[in-house]
Amino acid sequence: LVLSLSACAGAPGIECHGTQWYRLGYEDGLKDARGERERYATSCWNDFNADQYQRGFEDGSARR
Repeated sequence: LVLSLSACAGAPGIECHGTQWYRLGYEDGLKDARGERERYATSCWNDFNADQYQRGFEDGSARR
């Protein structure tokens, strides 16, 4: 029961606390996964670092 409740707190497949947001943004930028940012922001709230994610996304997009 505890595991199922904790899974609801974050985006599916993402552990919000301790996530390397730059790296995740970079990977999403490489894949042009633009909709992911909003999903992380909504699901991870205070753990989501929008600045790091955006920098990573831009760097990943530039490498495509």
